[in-house]
Amino acid sequence: PLGAIEGMSDRPVDVGVGYQLERARPSDGDSRFVHGPYLELDGYAIPAKKTGASVRVGARGTFDLLLANYDYERHVGAGGMLAALVEFVGYGHSEFASRDGDTATAGITGGELSIGAFLGASYRNLGAQSYWGAVIGVTVRLPFVAGVVCCYTGPSSSSSSSDSDDSYGSDGSGAGSASSGGSGGGGHTPAQPSPSRTPARPSQD
Repeated sequence: PLGAIEGMSDRPVDVGVGYQLERARPSDGDSRFVHGPYLELDGYAIPAKKTGASVRVGARGTFDLLLANYDYERHVGAGGMLAALVEFVGYGHSEFASRDGDTATAGITGGELSIGAFLGASYRNLGAQSYWGAVIGVTVRLPFVAGVVCCYTGPSSSSSSSDSDDSYGSDGSGAGSASSGGSGGGGHTPAQPSPSRTPARPSQD
């Protein structure tokens, strides 16, 4: 956890907790799975540099609580490990932001980015059995990341374009109606027939 604090890369010690699962073969020859939590303590004879990439060298020790089920019983035990440790370490801090469609993401990253290896020996005491083992492993530390994801609910560019097209179509239709009305208003009133004349009656002798 101390790796998330800027300026702590050159610390002489580090602590951690975790959970492990291993396949053990005690003196009875039966292979079984053993698991449980552990407490870890690292000490560095050559600490990393405060800034920039560097190498640190030290030792790692653990105290393990062991759990296993075999012979139709649940067994509880304890153990530990002592190993030599080498890590390549770098510290970084950055901000990030992105937008994809209606979703926006923003956040920060900070802390150590490291990869290393350890080699050592372990001792286990589980039930009536006790055994030693050789241990080799890889360590990876990742920076701390914090961020938020937000959904944008406002109008998108496609809907704005659609609204613009609809508005343009309505204006054109209105203009057409006005033009049609103008044509009707400008027409001539048809001439009405003149009244017919009464035919002259013939004179009587």
